[in-house]
Amino acid sequence: MAEFERLHVGNTEVQEKQSLAFVFAQTATVGLAVTGVLPGMVGLLVTQTTTASGSVVIGAGAGVVGSTVGAGVSEAINPGAVTFDVLTANPVGGLPRNDIIVWDSVTRLFDVWVGTPNATPSDPTIANTQLPLARLRHAASATTIPLAKIDDIRPFTAPACTPIPVRNQAERDALPAGEGSRVDRLDLHYAETYNGSAWLPNVETFRNGDTHALYGSDPATTTPKVRQEFTAIATTGTYGAFILAYPHPFAHGITSLTVTPGDPSGVGLGFVVPLAPVDLTYVSGYAYSAAGAYINSYPVRVNVVAVGW
Repeated sequence: MAEFERLHVGNTEVQEKQSLAFVFAQTATVGLAVTGVLPGMVGLLVTQTTTASGSVVIGAGAGVVGSTVGAGVSEAINPGAVTFDVLTANPVGGLPRNDIIVWDSVTRLFDVWVGTPNATPSDPTIANTQLPLARLRHAASATTIPLAKIDDIRPFTAPACTPIPVRNQAERDALPAGEGSRVDRLDLHYAETYNGSAWLPNVETFRNGDTHALYGSDPATTTPKVRQEFTAIATTGTYGAFILAYPHPFAHGITSLTVTPGDPSGVGLGFVVPLAPVDLTYVSGYAYSAAGAYINSYPVRVNVVAVGW
């Protein structure tokens, strides 16, 4: 492939798709985009019809398919919810069956990949030119597809240099990541970066005497929280000292500070410092190992529980 300029009047469709691939998150292969649904967690979500029927509803959204460097990237655009037939065209017989709803970059249409009927059915294999959206688990002789039988299997992707949302470690590990790839762990509420051999949490390192401003939010609970992941490193003795600095607007209503260091030796550590619900500028404390070991780059989680803002 020769060099070319994007959006040049003389370009082919394939050249434009090749250039577009660089706009999205990259795999370990330069120019090969990560296949997935773009952020907006309801994008291309598959659900049941209002009353369960033999069809499903595919929600509005967008996604991309990166099959090969030469093919570039194909964008799936669904501007509005559509009702998609499954069982009228593909009735279920006397054995259970798994189907996969996909967007096919070759036909440029939604499609259903019909599985093989079996007492314990498995998923059909889809092509790398397809974006998987949902698994349909049909019981024997099923005539409707209720929501309980629809599994959301959408992979996610993101624009280049933006963390890719993943629901858990399994989804993260399934990514064809390259050095510098980043994910947003929806289960842990922090980002991770791939260094070429391992995924590392994007945490801040605190050393004795350091002062840092911490603020954010934790969507995992209805109680508003300020949350920061960091590492406490002991420079002397067995103690890792830290100081947490909070701007006044965020300090209203703070009720407690919980620090839970993780210790690879298996010793459970942690303490709670009660705080008055007033404007606080600094909160200080110590993380220490009950086993007498140094706290040396062990993960430490800080949750500041607050109400009223």
